[in-house]
Amino acid sequence: MWIPNSVKDVFTNEVQIPEDNDIATTENVAHVAMLLFAGYIDAATSMSENCGGGGSASSGWGKKGDEDDWKFAHRCAQMAHSMCKPKPRSRSFHR
Repeated sequence: MWIPNSVKDVFTNEVQIPEDNDIATTENVAHVAMLLFAGYIDAATSMSENCGGGGSASSGWGKKGDEDDWKFAHRCAQMAHSMCKPKPRSRSFHR
């Protein structure tokens, strides 16, 4: 799949690692964003989980009809950031 340079710039320059994830790198988050952009939702979910995130892209994920590539790339970068956040730990009380 061909990805325009303006989209690659978003992924390489604007992705951020969630501050509570000590495992992920900017390359991991950018890779998740690129997979989302390309429509590989399952791969993006697996990648985000493998780098310490909780995964979970919505099943209706995709480019909106009125959205250009640049706007969609920004939305992919935001979703990748969210997917790379660790799952909240469940709190259980032991007696």
